[in-house]
Order: sequence, then structure tokens, then C-alpha cells
Amino acid sequence: MKTVEVKEIVKQVRKDLKASYPSVKFTVKHDCNSIKIVYMDGVQQPLIQAIVKKYRGYRDLADTYGDYADDVEPVSIVFQGERVESRLKNVDVTRLFSPQYLTDVLQYVKENHGDSAGANAVVSLSDWAENALFDGDFDSQAYCLNIAKNCSSLGPIKGQCKQ
Repeated sequence: MKTVEVKEIVKQVRKDLKASYPSVKFTVKHDCNSIKIVYMDGVQQPLIQAIVKKYRGYRDLADTYGDYADDVEPVSIVFQGERVESRLKNVDVTRLFSPQYLTDVLQYVKENHGDSAGANAVVSLSDWAENALFDGDFDSQAYCLNIAKNCSSLGPIKGQCKQ
């Protein structure tokens, strides 16, 4: 059976992401048998993971055996219409947040969930990259971050958020 290398999968993943979400800028890098995808705002992480998961050449044994199982069972995949073996073992998807997006989320929380929900949260920049985060007491941070993760910045926050 033919084997597809990770660098070929990366090219296809870039095409898939651009076709699915043309307004979001993705950085897709690879190292040995891993792919790392980083993007700002955009869509929820599970939607991105679903696009890439089909190229992964190992069955996730943690689903069957719990957190302590290693991914040791190779599986074949369909790549460009052909059944092949994939060298892709690990996929890491990181969604960063812009200050504007988190500010919109915080405003949404305060307007729709009462002042107490996000009263002690503020938006600040992290020490690395351009990633914004919530500061303040832990409960306010967690509450606002949960809403931020469950929304998409491709449209107005209001109407997208599920709480």
C-alpha cells in the first residue's frame, strides 16, 4: 500500500481549510509525524479538528481504553481518492483570540448574562504572540472563556453563543 507523507497531507489540509474558511488565516506547520495548526479567532476548534482528523493514520485508542492508551494502531485513510497509509500521528489545533473578539464577548456577557457573570473579567494581551486572554477572578475568566470558545468571530457574537 502506498504511504503518504505528512508534508503532502499539510498541502491538502491548507487547501481544505482555505476552501472551508476563506476569511480565516491559518498557519499550518509540520514536524515528523505531527501537524500544528494555529489561527486567530475564526471558528470553533472542533470544526477544524474534524477537517484534519480524516488524514490521521492512527486510531485513537484513548477513545476505547482511556487516557493512558497510546496511539499504536495504524489505520489506512482515503487521500485524494486513494486508500493509503498515513504517517500523520498527531494533530494540534490552537485557536488564539484577538483583543477585539474577547472585548465583544465580554460586552455580550455583561449585556445578556448580568454584570455578575463577567464583572471581574478584563481583556489583556498575553506575553507571547498576539493572543488576548481574560484576566480577573477565576470564575469570571472561566465563564467568559467558555462563551468565547463556543462562538465564532465570523459574525456578530450575539446569536451565535450557546451557554
